[in-house]
Amino acid sequence: MKVRKEEIFSGRIVSLAIEGHRLPDGREADFEIVRHPGGAAVLPLLENGEVVLIRQFRPAGGGMVVEIPAGRLEPDESPEACVRRELVEEVGYRAARVEKLG
Repeated sequence: MKVRKEEIFSGRIVSLAIEGHRLPDGREADFEIVRHPGGAAVLPLLENGEVVLIRQFRPAGGGMVVEIPAGRLEPDESPEACVRRELVEEVGYRAARVEKLG
């Protein structure tokens, strides 16, 4: 059960708080909680079996990285709608079908 919350940072994408929670044994403990709206990624497979990857600039990764298309969920957006949108935005492809992998 949450007993207190101290907001540390609130940005455009994530927020960080320190929350005090009562543990099942009755003790209290602090947790650093990062809140994010969620995201979805797509592994685009072409008819010939090739995988589509993109090159993105990621400062946290030290520069350019190669990755699968992915994005942040918009409010009330399903993961499937997100991957369909990101595939068009980042690669210019439309998926004939989307199959959930995990």
